[in-house]
Amino acid sequence: MKPFNHFLLSSVKLGILFALGFFAFALPALAAEFQVQAPTSILSSGEKAVFEVYLNPGAGEVVNAFSINLNLPRGLKSSVVIPADSTQVIWLTSPQVDFDGMLKAEGGFLSPVSKPTRIMTVAAQVNEAFQGGNFSLGQDSKALAADGKGTALPISLTSPKLALSQAGALANFKISSPTHPTESRWYPNKNLNLTWSVTSGTQYSYELKSGLDFTFKPDEVADTPGASFVLPDGVYVFALRQKPANANWQDPTYRLVLVDSIPPADFKIDQQDLGGKKLIYFKTYDILSGVTGYEVLLAGAGAYVPAQSPYLIPEGQTVEKVRALDKAGNEKIVAVGARTDVGDILRAMALIIVLLFMAKLLHGFIVKKFNNVTR
Repeated sequence: MKPFNHFLLSSVKLGILFALGFFAFALPALAAEFQVQAPTSILSSGEKAVFEVYLNPGAGEVVNAFSINLNLPRGLKSSVVIPADSTQVIWLTSPQVDFDGMLKAEGGFLSPVSKPTRIMTVAAQVNEAFQGGNFSLGQDSKALAADGKGTALPISLTSPKLALSQAGALANFKISSPTHPTESRWYPNKNLNLTWSVTSGTQYSYELKSGLDFTFKPDEVADTPGASFVLPDGVYVFALRQKPANANWQDPTYRLVLVDSIPPADFKIDQQDLGGKKLIYFKTYDILSGVTGYEVLLAGAGAYVPAQSPYLIPEGQTVEKVRALDKAGNEKIVAVGARTDVGDILRAMALIIVLLFMAKLLHGFIVKKFNNVTR
């Protein structure tokens, strides 16, 4: 059972990427380029840096599917990865950084792109191990041409060569939050409280801004220590400056705040009988934090269990519900056989067509491989 499920998942994921390249007009295959852009290439230990990642199809080329494995320079610890709008990109694997510092993502554009297009934004903490360095692409990175065949284009990477500032480490001080304790984590709570240690005779000035900006400075007018906000969903940066007694205002310390209270979008569950094996297909998106995984509830079971699409239903059992979770812990639960809203069906129609097309296209190949594996 396990070899079949593993092979089926890998085959369909590759098939989806192929299909995204299949549904388009034929164009000559040239080259594609992943681009990493940064406001500055000189970084100081202790600061937070922001990088934009783009996919440039190349002159005369059109691309609508990609896979990227991007190695971050040693000493850059990712705080958060903000994917491009999920209503524009189908994320097969939502952007995430693994333990070894490699950023991984797989996706396809709902509308083929012919010009440089942002696919994600990365905020990273510069720690003590950083000594400069380059980004690099992993072997599995690819860009698929919209040429009717899903041709894998030659790819390259352009990125800044990062260097360590000789000015020394930034003098940060600790900003804590009882409501959002880990700054690299998404929270559904809209009520933000921030605290810091107050020194007698020291003045403080702070400001909160929407977006990933670690360069702005609060004014030099003292504020009452301690800060509370009620925030809409989004990405925020809190900046805090201090002025010790008989000293000038110092540079700010920054803290990232991530708020997502909206669950993943509604989705449809498709069922298929494949050689006596029952499968269900499901896929959705989450605009802000991104979908982190799926779980299924089997009839008679007391708890959900992790699952991936396509999910092979254990023999003699039925699936009652599928639950999608985002990185803030919000959930969307759909019952098998349930109807979805018309707006969500239209939004997900391209994805559903791709899934069904690939299931049919790969039917004979998968059955043949399954028979070989289970003999």
